[in-house]
Amino acid sequence: MGNLPTTILPSLILPVEHYVSELSEVDRPLKNLGSTRFFKVVRGRHTEGPVVVKVLVKHDPNLVLKQHQDQLSFILEQLGSVPNILPFSIWRDSDRAAFLIRPFVRYSLAERMFSLPSLEPLEKKWIVYQLLTALSSCHQLGICHGDIKAENVLLTGWNWVQLTDFASFKPTCLPPDNPATFSFFFDTSRRSYCYIAPERFTDSKEVQELSPRMDIFSLGCLIAELFTNGQVLFDLPRLLDYASGKSSPDSTLDLITDKEIQSLVRHMINVSPANRHTASKYLDVCRGKVLPECFYSYFHHFLTTFSASVDPSHLRIRQLHRDIDQVIIHLFTDVITL
Repeated sequence: MGNLPTTILPSLILPVEHYVSELSEVDRPLKNLGSTRFFKVVRGRHTEGPVVVKVLVKHDPNLVLKQHQDQLSFILEQLGSVPNILPFSIWRDSDRAAFLIRPFVRYSLAERMFSLPSLEPLEKKWIVYQLLTALSSCHQLGICHGDIKAENVLLTGWNWVQLTDFASFKPTCLPPDNPATFSFFFDTSRRSYCYIAPERFTDSKEVQELSPRMDIFSLGCLIAELFTNGQVLFDLPRLLDYASGKSSPDSTLDLITDKEIQSLVRHMINVSPANRHTASKYLDVCRGKVLPECFYSYFHHFLTTFSASVDPSHLRIRQLHRDIDQVIIHLFTDVITL
């Protein structure tokens, strides 16, 4: 994947509404959700509901995006109906800008971690299980995410996870001596943390494609953040020091009181990608030990069916009321024995 040009500055900075006006399917009013040098982001309304629109202003009129559009089409085709995954569903290209559009979900995991009431340990494990399941599905279909972080994990009010904003258009390799490249593409939240796998910081031309174990490293960092109530495991300098053996994240990892989760994170963030498992393998080794058996045998399947239902809300509530005894039996029997 090639880097998008970053050095050509626009002759005129225009409001995001100026560009989104080209999208006939997105209605106003628009709500600004943030702006970086890479993307302008707004919330609008589509005929099918509220959407997030990410706008890439074309500073270079010769910028060709066909390769990235093809990859986005492939991701949607493969993952559009997979549980716990929310890919971009619409993309548009014009002379002035390119647009990525997906459904709007109100809360991200980054927001939820700092909201009250605080997530319970079991809720956190449920989120971990869903993320591992989502990654396992992606990797089995030959797709890597490329930018796993709390802002790219969306949550419903009942903690149903949706992994979103796949970064197929961002560079795989980043120069270790130029932090500006990392900041431009990946530090979009301005929270100054870095969950990019250390092997991606290289001048070598051998690493050209994302690998599943790169995603595993990022997910390990995210799990550590989740179980330390928002403590950031790495920023860019600390990550590079960790990769070179000059520092250790032990002081942060020791804050994870659940020793099984701590051990899981330590394994996932191994500097050597060869020493990290696949997502499927982690699901296997965690089953009934780190993560409750009921997540595997009942709960995820039940909620997948429940979340995919197109029935009106009152009918889904009726379904949940009908099945609540079984939900309680499976959930509490397995949790008590964990």
